Amino acid sequence: MLYLKRLCGVSSTTSHAVILAELNMHSLKHFWWQQTFAFWNALASAPASCLHRLVLIDNLHDASLHSAHNFSWSVSHCLCSVGYHLPTQVQSIPVIDTNTVIAGLEHQASLS
Repeated sequence: MLYLKRLCGVSSTTSHAVILAELNMHSLKHFWWQQTFAFWNALASAPASCLHRLVLIDNLHDASLHSAHNFSWSVSHCLCSVGYHLPTQVQSIPVIDTNTVIAGLEHQASLS
């Protein structure tokens, strides 16, 4: 980020959010969540016999019924922070509306 600040000719104390907004770029956190939701949705639409899909269903089951702090719990926790709740039914993987969630995350970031 220091490189971008030097390139833009701004002070080293300028907020990262301001620099990214000025350059019309997104934070690493934004890209990470975008890729996470794409991965989640790919598994949601994978064939029922797909091993990775079955592992995610088990992971989701553990998170919802046993309060395990795992991948599904992290995704669910992020979604809840922007008011998007996953159904508690664990027989299938719910598809995440990526655009709605990313917009919520961006709004949340703009408030901080």
